[in-house]
Amino acid sequence: MMHTTYRRYAGIFLTLLGLCLVLPSMLPAQVPSFLQQNLSNVKVDELTDEQLRSMLSQLEREGYATEELATVSAQRGLPPEEVAKLKVRVAALESKSATLKRTFSDIPDASLNQENQVVDTPSDQETDDGKLPVFGAAYFRSSGSGFAPNANRPTPMNYVLGPGDQLAINVYGHSVVNWDETVSPEGYIMLAGMGKLYLGGKTIENAREMIRARLKANNYAIGNGTDVSVSLANIRSIRVNINGEVRRPGPYTVSSLSTVLNALYESGGPNDIGSLRSIELYRNNTLYQRIDIYDYILRGDKSADVILEDDDIINVPPYRVRVSMDGEVKRPAFYEVMPGESLKDVLLFAGGFTEKAYTAQIKAVQLGDKERRVKDINAAQYDQFIPLKGDQYRVTTILDRYENRVVLEGAVFRPGQYELEAGLTLKELISRADGLKEDAFLKRGYITRLTDDNTTEMISFNVADVMAGRAAPIALHREDVVHIPSIFDLRESYSVTIRGQVRQGGVFGYAAGMTAEDLIILAGGLQESANIKRATISRRVKDSDRKAADTRLAEIIDFELNKDLSQGQARQIILQPYDVVTIYREPG
Repeated sequence: MMHTTYRRYAGIFLTLLGLCLVLPSMLPAQVPSFLQQNLSNVKVDELTDEQLRSMLSQLEREGYATEELATVSAQRGLPPEEVAKLKVRVAALESKSATLKRTFSDIPDASLNQENQVVDTPSDQETDDGKLPVFGAAYFRSSGSGFAPNANRPTPMNYVLGPGDQLAINVYGHSVVNWDETVSPEGYIMLAGMGKLYLGGKTIENAREMIRARLKANNYAIGNGTDVSVSLANIRSIRVNINGEVRRPGPYTVSSLSTVLNALYESGGPNDIGSLRSIELYRNNTLYQRIDIYDYILRGDKSADVILEDDDIINVPPYRVRVSMDGEVKRPAFYEVMPGESLKDVLLFAGGFTEKAYTAQIKAVQLGDKERRVKDINAAQYDQFIPLKGDQYRVTTILDRYENRVVLEGAVFRPGQYELEAGLTLKELISRADGLKEDAFLKRGYITRLTDDNTTEMISFNVADVMAGRAAPIALHREDVVHIPSIFDLRESYSVTIRGQVRQGGVFGYAAGMTAEDLIILAGGLQESANIKRATISRRVKDSDRKAADTRLAEIIDFELNKDLSQGQARQIILQPYDVVTIYREPG
């Protein structure tokens, strides 16, 4: 009996021991620390993206899936409206992370289909020639903080209330009451002691008037010292569908404050063939609005960017006409053209001409049925020319030449380019340059002129006769280059040399009337070892007969010096160009 009891208890003990070893692997992972507290007072709008990412990372480390965050949060007391906003934030964060991953990875751009499968598509930034972008496409490719609606702005008066919206109703004045009421799935709120008030489908402005009327009917002194304010305390999430030529088509959960542009940004925007100018918003199976992105990008007009409602459908059709504008315009790109727009509108899209543009004509390459054709469009036709699909427009630069220029060079006080006026003469041009310099060579000047066949000819003139009026007036032509030589241009640069017992010997520039004494002083004076009794000048003989047997090619001139250079032959000897002065050393 005792053995039987012992065996029975031993079996139970072993069974419990096995369960202790097996059950931990079967139980869910430990609940993250941030979900072990009461979340009833948490506001999702106050969470930063970094905090949200940290929560998701902790959730993942503990073995939970991202989709379980909302479920576990609701179990810990997070209000339903905050759970809905949490789902929107998590979806937006994952969409942003996916966009960043695609932007910085080496794989081609891709978009998600409705089954969340990756479908390869060409990049919207790539074009046929690999150079020009599609204007407006980069607007949806930003990897920044996104284009989410601002939840902190005042509630728009045209905002339509729906189930899940929480209203903050504040009565102030003689009576003070505050209510936080959530619109029920049936579309009503309950005011204490006043019954149901159906606000679903009403704008926030209409709801305020209805609440005022209900309070007034229940003996609140509305308008007599008491008033009421109605604002949106928490924002519900809505479901919209984005179809057509977008990078990631499918259903999206967005904030009820989101507009068409907000939703398009989340979907990655139109793809490489999607229209940017004819985006359609369908509401209740009827076309409700058309949105032109160019209105917002170019003019800042968001009047067509309406607030979305539940079950709205956004459809992006393919573009109809797209043309390219290249060359000397401020924004070379591909542009989408709508019916009724002309080449002048395309120029406005491109920011207009640059400073170097040839504005009188635009070159166009158009697509025919079988081949291409070239068309020259004059300025008078810009507002009448209708762009066709595939048109390529190029704005060329102005010519690198002048229509009314003459150039004056040489020995004048103000050389440079001058305007060629009708009847301008050579004498008038030199006078405009403040006249001739003192070193001007008066016997000859010349004009280099372009002939009719673009070759050059040279016309010479006597400068002195032209300025004195003794020569016939010379009329100037376009692109004439007038050159007045300087006397220094027509002779060598003369020099003299000194060497020997001077402090700084070497080559010095020659000046008329320079003496040997002047050159010694320029060389820093004599050294202590200089022999004042012996100095020589070596001078070339210019007019020697090279064929004569006794010809002299140079002569040597001996002279003496005074130590202080106050007197002596050095003061009387006038140097000539290329003279070489040698000061010898004192013996011993």
